[in-house]
Amino acid sequence: MKKTIGFLCAALLAALVFCMMPVPALASELTGTCGESVSYVYDTDTKVLTLTGTGATNDYTMRQSPFYATSIRNNCTTIVVGEGITRIGNYLFHYMQKVTSVTLPSTLESIGSYAMNNLVLLESLDLPESLTTLDQYCFGSCKKLTEVEIPQGVAAIPAQCFNSCIKLTSVTLPDSVTSIGNSAFSGCSMLTSVNMPAMLGSIGSTAFSASQITQVDLPASVTSLSSDSFSGCPALAAINVAEGNQNYCSVGGVLYVKDKSVLLCCPGGYSGAYEIDPVCTEIHYDAFQNCMLLTGVTIPASVTKIGNQAFQSSGITSITIPETVTVLENSFCQSCASLTEATVNASVELLDSYSFNGCSELTTVVLGPSIKNFGTAVFGYCPMLSSITLPAQLEAIPDNCFQGCYALSGIEIPETVTSIGMYAFESCSSITEFILPAGLESIGTGAFGRTAISTITIPAGVTTINGNICSNCQNLTEVDLLGEITYVGGSAFSNCGSLMKVTFHCAPLDPKNASPYAFNNTPKAMEIHYPSLYPEWDTARPFDQNNMTYNYVMDIVSPYSQMVSVEIRARGTSDSLCDLRFKFRLDHYDGYEVTARRVVFTNESNGRTFTLDCPNTLFRAEDGSYELITAILTYVPESQYSTRITAQAFIDVTGEWQGTLPSNKMTASVNELMNANE
Repeated sequence: MKKTIGFLCAALLAALVFCMMPVPALASELTGTCGESVSYVYDTDTKVLTLTGTGATNDYTMRQSPFYATSIRNNCTTIVVGEGITRIGNYLFHYMQKVTSVTLPSTLESIGSYAMNNLVLLESLDLPESLTTLDQYCFGSCKKLTEVEIPQGVAAIPAQCFNSCIKLTSVTLPDSVTSIGNSAFSGCSMLTSVNMPAMLGSIGSTAFSASQITQVDLPASVTSLSSDSFSGCPALAAINVAEGNQNYCSVGGVLYVKDKSVLLCCPGGYSGAYEIDPVCTEIHYDAFQNCMLLTGVTIPASVTKIGNQAFQSSGITSITIPETVTVLENSFCQSCASLTEATVNASVELLDSYSFNGCSELTTVVLGPSIKNFGTAVFGYCPMLSSITLPAQLEAIPDNCFQGCYALSGIEIPETVTSIGMYAFESCSSITEFILPAGLESIGTGAFGRTAISTITIPAGVTTINGNICSNCQNLTEVDLLGEITYVGGSAFSNCGSLMKVTFHCAPLDPKNASPYAFNNTPKAMEIHYPSLYPEWDTARPFDQNNMTYNYVMDIVSPYSQMVSVEIRARGTSDSLCDLRFKFRLDHYDGYEVTARRVVFTNESNGRTFTLDCPNTLFRAEDGSYELITAILTYVPESQYSTRITAQAFIDVTGEWQGTLPSNKMTASVNELMNANE
């Protein structure tokens, strides 16, 4: 028994001694090459990637990097680049999102494009004095990097170099830097200061945009910069320029070209009103963009050009554009949330796209007489705009022109307007009436949708009824279509819950061009009227669909409901009178008769009306020929020249005088003409 116990004790002692002995490490390593003379070792236990060798690593595209599609990219926390290596190639360490530390050698001379882009956990970086070249995007989106000191010898900070390094608060640039590229520090939202090297020559577009820098002091050496180099910097109160600079100057902290002819940039943190220098001729694009503390601006008569987005999203409360301005580009006052009134006296024919779009407090707009056209969405989503007088020469109302102007309650459309674009008045929920000009030729999709109109008359020149043209007009009860309609689009009058009558006054469209969904969600009791000349519609029923059918009503043709064409001739019968000879063309059917009792005419040259009594005059169409009916009107012509008249009893029908009119007794009052026929 004692022997057994002794044996067990000896065995336990031996086991204890064995456990206390060192065990060889079982660490796993991944190895490979990334350059002609450069290799790497990755320790999966310590998560350290070590590069050794001499010279440059290879350049890669994003997915070619030896680490991109491996566990190294997803797990590595530390990178050590060994002595002797002179270049880190393009994309080598791109998107290694768990790296917190990078050690660079004293032999390093250049860092390639995207080489360390998106190292989102990297907080600090020591760049060696040997470094001379940085390529674009090399440190972009290193979101925890807080400070960087660029070594002496680096000549350029390339495009996007530190873009979106959102925790970067301090950058030190050496005197060797002569250029800062496009968006080099853009999006560095905590960067409050940066020194401008004494030999700096150029600053690229949006180089410091969206940063928090408070002041910029440009040295005399700067010869080239972009007007948006410092755009979107809300804390920037002033841009100062050294007196000896030959290209730029500063007036009240605002950047101009040297001779002050062009205002380039107002700093984003400028507070109060600003008076533009009286020799200035151009306000550059984006010049006052996002200047939220700017309350007003005085534009002198010297200014002839205002660029794109010049005042976009600024804090101005009013603006007057002088008539000296001959170039007024798009979006110049877009999204000015404090703008309440605007006067545009500019000598321009086009008020360009988005000029006042999204000005949420705009209530008053005065437009100069030279304006003939609007650009797209020029007043879109100005919800406080309640009224506006459109220019007398306006030719078109374009797409989205007044869309979302909820307070707009009345608008007079000039007779010169021939087209209304898509969604032009969509969601103008306070408009109760549109009087459309007789010369209107086209109306775009959704033009009057979601308005408060109760009736609408579409002029004869409009032959296409586009989709959603009056959709969701809950107060709409009646629609008159005066022209020869050739197409009715889907949902044209859908969701018009009060619509009870739609009248086609002329030749109805071919049923195959009528969308069966044109009247979706309208009352079943709604009546669709069409002329009696077209009885086939009674069976075609083009707008019925599914279980929804409508009441189709055949209207008996009268001089007030059926379009005909009119030929008019005049010949003198005495020194003061003339015969009015006319014939009416009845479309579509031969052998159809209509009786007219009185025709009312308007002289288009002066707008006066006169009547022609023709009791029980029969007009008949036979075999494709049209009978010429002659009647006598005691009419004193007002001009010896050709004129146009409109037969008002027949909807929008016109004819022309032909022949020579009497040359004397050329005047007569409307009353005389009317009385002559009573």
